[in-house]
Amino acid sequence: MTDLEDRLRVMLQERAEDVTSLPDFFSTLPAARRRVGRTPLLVAAAVVAVLAVTLGTVLLHGSASTTAPARRPTTAPRPSIPVPHATRQVALAWFGMGAIAGFDLHFRTSEPGHRTMGLRARADHDLPVGCNGCAIISDVVLVFDAERFDATKYGVTGWTRDRVGGTLAYRGSMTWFGERNGPRVPTLAWQFAPRRWALVQGVTPYGGRRATLHALATAVRPTTSVPIELPFRLRYVPDLPIVRVNDDVAGGYAFDLSFGDPLGTQFSITLWPGKKSFAGLYDSTHAASQLVGGLPGSVGPAGVAVRYHDGIAVLGLGDQNSTLSPAHQLENARIADGIEWANGDGRAPYFAADNAIP
Repeated sequence: MTDLEDRLRVMLQERAEDVTSLPDFFSTLPAARRRVGRTPLLVAAAVVAVLAVTLGTVLLHGSASTTAPARRPTTAPRPSIPVPHATRQVALAWFGMGAIAGFDLHFRTSEPGHRTMGLRARADHDLPVGCNGCAIISDVVLVFDAERFDATKYGVTGWTRDRVGGTLAYRGSMTWFGERNGPRVPTLAWQFAPRRWALVQGVTPYGGRRATLHALATAVRPTTSVPIELPFRLRYVPDLPIVRVNDDVAGGYAFDLSFGDPLGTQFSITLWPGKKSFAGLYDSTHAASQLVGGLPGSVGPAGVAVRYHDGIAVLGLGDQNSTLSPAHQLENARIADGIEWANGDGRAPYFAADNAIP
């Protein structure tokens, strides 16, 4: 018997005369009902018995540990969400453009800081000024990201004041944007949002007319986002930034989405709508035939090539400075293993590129 128990027993015996009744819960115990009489001593004795049991229980628990056991989780921990590693240096969406009678879209690009559309007037019979193997267009439309067009540098606010809808605009001339040592061409510029500008530039005499510039400017929807789309989505891409998107709509060329350094290591996604053969599009030397996302394709040093519902897709890692290493070829195989085609065979509706690229 412990010292604590001795003290409790003595204390209760000394105070037995003060105990005249039992707590209600104690009277429900059968043993208590048999033993309790009318004397305070018996009442106290019964209380001592209960306290002894209670104390023993407390001492047993206390001797084991005073620390509560850790609760086990009732559900499995959630897996961490993978962080996208393909840095977007360009927008993966086009700006909006309303229909313009008599004009056709020829190309569109997305580059760091701006996006461009090239349009051709069907009534236009001239080549673009200074053209040497260029796209046959009449006008270019450019929409800039915030603070990516320096209006002061080009002296825009000193041009003739004009309007685009209800917005103040400026009409003058400046170098064909993006063309090194390019010619000066008629230009209509306006600020459609704080620190954001749009331009229409006429690169032929027809395209440079005031009426043409206004017709195109009025059709531009610079704040509208039109997703760039892909017929597949990828679980894996090399750890390289996205640096350019080019969509040659009318020239019979490809859609290209480029990652990395054009002069070094790069990864590209190339789509050839309407094509059925790899000939001239993919070097199948040393490539192995295999299913790619369930569709027949080839995987080799030149990348991954697949015939999908709407054409040919070629994806691959390359290096302009050296021969592809075995590690690069393993990267191409990993890319092939992570392809999922829209609707099973790459038919529309496609995936938005921003969601299709991890």
